[in-house]
Amino acid sequence: MAELERKIAIIGASGMLGHALSGVFQHAILLDFKPSDSSIRYVDITQLDKLEEAFADFGSNDWVINAAAYTKVDLAETEAGGLQSFRVNVNGPENLAKVSRSTGSKIIHFSTAYVFDGKAGLYIESDERYPLNTYGKHKLVGENPVLDVGGVVLRTDTLYGPHGENFVDDIVIANARRRLAKGIKTIEIVRIK
Repeated sequence: MAELERKIAIIGASGMLGHALSGVFQHAILLDFKPSDSSIRYVDITQLDKLEEAFADFGSNDWVINAAAYTKVDLAETEAGGLQSFRVNVNGPENLAKVSRSTGSKIIHFSTAYVFDGKAGLYIESDERYPLNTYGKHKLVGENPVLDVGGVVLRTDTLYGPHGENFVDDIVIANARRRLAKGIKTIEIVRIK
C-alpha cells in the first residue's frame, strides 16, 4: 500500500499551545509572527500574501493548525488591543480560510470558551454562542470562515503549561507581586468543591 505524504504546519509555534503541538507533530512546519528560535519560520496571519507564499505547495492532504491568537482578554477592550485582537482573531482566520479554499488544505483552528456567555456552565458544540466581551466576539467571528471551508474549530479555556504565558505567571505570580508591592503578604484563592 502506498503511503500518502502529508504536510502539517503549526501557526503560533512560539506560543504555549503551538509549542506543545510541535512536540506532538515533530515533523511539522513551524511558523510564528515572533519566531522564538531558528526552527520557526516567520509568518504573519494578518497578511494574506505572506500566507499564500508560505502555503503555496500545500494541497488537499495537508493540514494547517492555527494556534496563533491575540489572547490578552482585558487589553482587547482598549482601542489598540481591540484593533490587534481583530487583526489576529478575525482577519487571520479569514486569511487562512482563503488559503484553504485556494490550496485545498484543511484547517484546525483553536478558539475559546469566551464565545459563550458562561451562564450554562458546560457547553456542547450546538449551544448558542453569545460572547460578552470584545475578545470573545472576535474569536466567534474568526470561527465562521474556518467552518465555512470545512475546517475544524476546537474551543478551549485557560491553557496551563511551561512554555509562554500561563495561569501561574499571569494570575498567581503577578497577583503575588502586586500584593507584596502593597505590603500584603497573603494571597486569596477561590476553592471550588
